[in-house]
Amino acid sequence: MSKIKIFGLGGLNESGKNTYVVCVDQDIFIFDCGLKYANENLYGIDYIVPDFSFLIKHKKNIKGLFLTHAHYENMGATIDLVRAIPNLKVYATKYTKFILEQEGLDSKNIIEITPHKKINFNENSVFPISVSHSTPDSVMYVLNTKDGAICYTGDFIIDPTMRG
Repeated sequence: MSKIKIFGLGGLNESGKNTYVVCVDQDIFIFDCGLKYANENLYGIDYIVPDFSFLIKHKKNIKGLFLTHAHYENMGATIDLVRAIPNLKVYATKYTKFILEQEGLDSKNIIEITPHKKINFNENSVFPISVSHSTPDSVMYVLNTKDGAICYTGDFIIDPTMRG
């Protein structure tokens, strides 16, 4: 049986910094890499990024960063992480790739993905699935391991005041 660890580097009980890590044995998969906008009490600070020290320490085991969509709370710290890990592969849909390139990320780091097309990593694979969101070309991911599937939906909001 695989040793699987799942944890967040941000995005838990806060709006922004959405960054989640799944370790399957020695393989590390990162889902989203967002920033959090600073509030008016943090003078001179534009935005806050997650603590990447775990990822930097284990960079040789990272299979890739998989972005769900082009909201900055989900992908805005990508350039910061690539500065720390220059050979990091970033998997993104066409629209998210476009936004990353507009922000200055080198296209050599970006692998454009197509929804519903499996990405293989030895015993594991990642399968992107199209989802509806307020930004175009959004996906969720299913990480398939020999012990089962792990779903990462990206962020979502359950609003009890919405009437349908």
